[in-house]
Amino acid sequence: MSSSESKIRINKFNGTKEHWPVFKEQFLAFAYAEGFRDEIEGVNPIPSDSAVIDESTDSGKRQLRSQKANRKGYQSLLFLIDGTKAKAKTAFLKVSGAKTSDNPRGNVKVAWEELVKHYEPKNFVSKRKLKKNYEKFLLGRKSPDDWITEMKQRRIEYVNAGGTVTEQDFIERLLENVDQEAYRVEVKLLNKDMNEGKTVDIDRVTTELTERYDELVEMGMLNKMISEVNVDDDSSSSQSTPAGINNIAMFTGNFGGRYNPKLGSFRGVCYYCNTVCGNTAANCKKRKEDEQTKTKRSATSF
Repeated sequence: MSSSESKIRINKFNGTKEHWPVFKEQFLAFAYAEGFRDEIEGVNPIPSDSAVIDESTDSGKRQLRSQKANRKGYQSLLFLIDGTKAKAKTAFLKVSGAKTSDNPRGNVKVAWEELVKHYEPKNFVSKRKLKKNYEKFLLGRKSPDDWITEMKQRRIEYVNAGGTVTEQDFIERLLENVDQEAYRVEVKLLNKDMNEGKTVDIDRVTTELTERYDELVEMGMLNKMISEVNVDDDSSSSQSTPAGINNIAMFTGNFGGRYNPKLGSFRGVCYYCNTVCGNTAANCKKRKEDEQTKTKRSATSF
């Protein structure tokens, strides 16, 4: 619902934390279009409902505009919360209770702050929960494109709560949260490029994983290779492949290994296969096998 003047239509807020990020962005866009976003964000002070305003002055005209904007914004927010739904009652009560001595008819800035405080808490427990929701959200059998979109949202929620996630951290988290067997070649080759300093961005990760996902679906192997996971409990932290070596190998270096000419082989841990295979990552036999497998797979897909 929206004001009678606006052609913008927004779905009423259902009170769930899942709907909040969408409703928040849509309502702020609506507020901008309707001319009361500055009042919500405190850019323009909201005058008292009973203030005597001299409309003949520039200051008075601004006050009058803000006064009207506040009323419009508050009424719009009140109407856009579906108070008939059980989960939305708390949100409705927070908005309907956002009345001050200066604005007994309602203050849109106070109302909005109450909603943000409720749905985007900054306390440690909530931050820890958001961190877990972000870090433990596995790809499973989902479409990589949809999954990465959801991961981006969870990253935003965690960062808004005070967490820190760099672009590199995010890409590494994506690669850690995919099934290490079904996407083994893609993950290792992407990590190899990152270790070598090559550019690996989110678009490339999305493309690589999506191509493999489409291949698994086409071959009817998706459900066979990947166990179904429940992202809402601790079981989501396990894949169909044990976490063990594969997960550790993704981000390790060579552990100080070095080439020993007397022994005639590399004696450190290869950061590609994470074993003492006798080679550095550049000459790792496993790496060459993976690259050949990917090449053959690409060739047969045409």
